Amino acid sequence: MDSSDKVYAYLIRALNISGNEFTNKGIKINLFRVGNSARPVITTVTLPPSNGWIFSNTNKRKKETAQFKKKLKATIEEVMNVEANQSTSQIYHALCFQLHALKSSTFSTDKRLILLSDGLESSELANFVSYIDKIKQFKESFPDLRKKMAENCTLPDDLSDITIQMFNSPGLGATEIVLACDTYWSELVAAHNGKISIFPNLPQ
Repeated sequence: MDSSDKVYAYLIRALNISGNEFTNKGIKINLFRVGNSARPVITTVTLPPSNGWIFSNTNKRKKETAQFKKKLKATIEEVMNVEANQSTSQIYHALCFQLHALKSSTFSTDKRLILLSDGLESSELANFVSYIDKIKQFKESFPDLRKKMAENCTLPDDLSDITIQMFNSPGLGATEIVLACDTYWSELVAAHNGKISIFPNLPQ
């Protein structure tokens, strides 16, 4: 698992607010930890859009942005410091609900979903870990797994307007199953006109 500092650094770089830059746009970030709950507790950190002209009240806006960054950093630490003793990992439900939330949101046209996960679903829908030594069987079961998941929560039809990223940090000895999971999630999202970009680690 990446550190909270690393996650924070990645997010503020992605949002172009890593320095003392001026931003007029609004930013809303929902943070949650995937685990036992199909609908995990979500904590929202928001920087409202700036009022007035782009260059009006520049100093005030920079103070608002600094406060937002401070709250974001603290919230990331809080979410990531929750004890990771969950018996299940309900990735699909969290993914489905958040994608629907993003599709219906009118806050911004820049919509992103970022997952820090090895992709190993472990729930009543599927137990990917059980296939760790049966990769071929796992891949052959993809259509049935997608059908079962869709019966519980159907993904939005068109995901082309949402940027989806997964950083999976595969552990030693689990690389093959993690790569198979990458294929599963990629095919699932592609079936809904979307793309998921998968990386081994958050960039430095």
